[in-house]
Order: sequence, then structure tokens, then C-alpha cells
Amino acid sequence: MSNREFLMLAKTFDPGKHRIGGWLVSEKFDGQRAFWDGGCTRGLPKTDVPWANTDKDGRYKEEQISTGLWSRYGNVIHAPDWWLDKMPKNKMLDGELYMGRGAFQDTRKIVSRLEGSDAWEDIRYMIIDEPPLTCMFQDGKINNPNYKKLMKWEDCVAMLKWQDFIIPEFFEVHGKGDYGQTWIDQQALPTKEDEARERMYALLDNVVSNGGEGLILRNPFSIWTPKRSVDLLKVKPCHDSEAVVKGYVWGTKRLLGKLGAMVVTWEGKTFELGTGFTDEERMLHRGDIAPEAWGNIEDYKGDVSADGFKSYDFPVGSTITFKYVSLTDDGIPREARYWRKK
Repeated sequence: MSNREFLMLAKTFDPGKHRIGGWLVSEKFDGQRAFWDGGCTRGLPKTDVPWANTDKDGRYKEEQISTGLWSRYGNVIHAPDWWLDKMPKNKMLDGELYMGRGAFQDTRKIVSRLEGSDAWEDIRYMIIDEPPLTCMFQDGKINNPNYKKLMKWEDCVAMLKWQDFIIPEFFEVHGKGDYGQTWIDQQALPTKEDEARERMYALLDNVVSNGGEGLILRNPFSIWTPKRSVDLLKVKPCHDSEAVVKGYVWGTKRLLGKLGAMVVTWEGKTFELGTGFTDEERMLHRGDIAPEAWGNIEDYKGDVSADGFKSYDFPVGSTITFKYVSLTDDGIPREARYWRKK
């Protein structure tokens, strides 16, 4: 059985690989991804829903009840009833719960609560697409750290039939719907590649300068598919800055015995950089002791320096350059990754 995701996910635009002439472009809304199942599971125990992620539900004191609104990891989003009542019946939608530019943290705080609140008045559902049933519930294995599920078409369709779900053949995909939800506005880029890129970067500058996160590019000839697809690309600006190396953390799994993350300080903040390194840059050293004499590598956890190891490439106190997308409310760089030595 082939691998799949719960929803369609975007890859990152690579100017050296991707051609985008004639593609569709829209703003990338910085919110909470959400799938609306048309309300067919609303009010049912979560354990009765074949696509629900129940792996960690033992932590809840009360049984989870479906609202019909699901996170990208198959968990119930507890929107209040008055908000759910505005959603279209028997129409499956893929979208983003959104409060506005720069409100990502506030949106997450509201959406992650186990019960709805009046704060949902400020949250809109920005519709990305209407997934075809045959694509949304196709057989496949979801296998990521936050969601592991064997999706079976026959189980999902049985749920829809049991709930008398009306299978729509077509849904208007533009403008503002009768239910107050909004389809994301898309515009076509020029067909010539150089003109398309010039237009895209102009739009990106405009969105970012006004507090937006970035852009989404979509192949106009593509169809919705539950995978991370090259037909859907995200474009984000990157900032770069310098940080001072404070320490290191041991890696796990593939990085067992190597540098898993670098601990750095930047503008009074301490955080970890775990990506952007080559395997060679992740090598650690313990004086003149050869690796075969290190002993059981699985015993090395947490702070690298506590075991007497060092990084020759990145000595403590040295300065490195990193890239990041934006800052959290606490002033920590988001999606930070190592870029290069100073």
C-alpha cells in the first residue's frame, strides 16, 4: 500500500528546479490547516471515525467527540456549535483557519483548545480546495511522527453512506459562499518564465511588507492529491543573522553518535539549530580517542559537552550564520536552520 498524507501538502519553491510560468499564485495564509468533512461525523465519538488519529487520546479525561472539523494530523478541532452551523453541509473542504496577518500564535492558541469559545468570532475558514472523495479517502498509509494511519477507502465510504452523505458532482470554487466562508483568491502568472518570476517576487515583496507570510504556487493543470506535491509550492522570504555557539545536543536514530542540534544564543535568546548541516559537519570528537573506543553510543544523550566531546567545525564561542522565516511571539526564530560559518 502506497504512502500518503491526510491532506495535500506543498513543497518549497526552488528557483533552480521549478518552472512556474502560467501557474496560479495566492497568498500563503499563516493559520491552522483544517479539513471539513461536510459535517458527516459531527457529534460522533472520535473512535467511530475511520480517518481519526486516536494514538494519543489516552491523555484525555473525556471521550473526544467529532465536530466534522479536523487538523492535518487527523485530530478533532473543537470549534463552537454556532461556528460549525455556518459551515456547508455535505461539502468536503480543505482550508486554513485564519485570523489575519501576524496572528499565527493567537490562532493556534484558540484552535488548540478542547472546547469552543467566543474567540472563534475572529476566525475565518479560508478555502483552498474541495477534495474529490476518491482522492481524499484513497487507500494509503499515513506515516509521519504526528499521525500514523492505514486509510481504507471502503471504511471511509461506509461511514459516508451510513451518514447519508450526498456526494456532490461540482461545487462553485470562486467568490464568497452562502455560509460566510471565503475561497482563497488566485491569479495567473504570465506564461513566460522570466515574467512569471518577476511578477511572483513583486507579489512576495508586497505580501511580506504588509505582514504576510509568503505565497503559494499551484500548477493549474493539477488535481488535489493527499501527498506532498511538486504541483503545490510554497514561497517564503528568508532572513539571515548571526548567532554564537553555546553547545551541542546528541543526535538520535540516523544521527546517533553525531551532532543532533547546535545550541546557540542570539539577541539574548537561546535555541537549537538542528538542520542545514552536512554529515561531515555533524562529526564530534573526544580528544584523540577513536570512535571505536567511545563505548555504547546509545548511552550518550542530552548535552554533548557533558561527555567531554567537542565539535572542531563549530567551537563553543564561535559565530555562525543562520536563516529563519519569522519570529515567534517570544522572539525565537521560526524554521531556523544553519547556513554557513561566519
